Amino acid sequence: MDKKLAAGCVILDGDKILLLHNKEKDWYELPGGKFEEEEAAEQAAKRELKEELGLDVDLVKKLGTTNFDTDKYSFDYAWFLARIKHGQKPKVTEPNRYDKFEYLSIKELGKHKLSSNMSNLLVEVKNKKIVLEAEKKFATFEDFKKLEIRIGKIVTAEKVEKADRLLKLEVDFGEFSRQIVSGIAEFYKPEDLIGKECPFIVNLEPRIFMGVESQGMLMAAGTEEGIALLHPDKEVSAGSLIK
Repeated sequence: MDKKLAAGCVILDGDKILLLHNKEKDWYELPGGKFEEEEAAEQAAKRELKEELGLDVDLVKKLGTTNFDTDKYSFDYAWFLARIKHGQKPKVTEPNRYDKFEYLSIKELGKHKLSSNMSNLLVEVKNKKIVLEAEKKFATFEDFKKLEIRIGKIVTAEKVEKADRLLKLEVDFGEFSRQIVSGIAEFYKPEDLIGKECPFIVNLEPRIFMGVESQGMLMAAGTEEGIALLHPDKEVSAGSLIK
């Protein structure tokens, strides 16, 4: 089964949550959908909300990740708590797919038919404060051992043609180098990255982004402003293994 990445937003109003009603499926679902080729999770979540409800939002924090399967695909869904920007109101922008949106009581969600992309999302009320979080699944030590994470020094950086959000990085790992594509162009200029030391996953299966092969993944922190790169707190050799 093909694996797909997706992202969505959770918007609260008091003790209620904003959901769309899917006409064909006759169920309620959170706004969200698949990544476009050059997107990071945060960008995908914002774009999907804009396309489905006409809203611009600020992402408050990442709630977690859930997964679910359809007949064709297995989805890994990243969920973000979002705040609507001042003065905006939701509207149905895809009437062929949705017939309405509603703020439904979190306590009474069980009375409604909900989509499969919400099936693993836990909703809790603690001390009269609404807490939403994705169901946590522990990774085993064996899962962690599969990842080869090394410190790499960025040697060159340039924008990927016809991709506003992608940068192509040449990264030195001491005994080898890799070409890595990362969706950070919105937050960093290529010239500001030269010489930076960052952690990279180097044993991921290569992927093609906008016709450019990526041979690993840059690790970074998600913030309210976007992306923050991670760096060692003292000088280390290129290729140093993260343990």
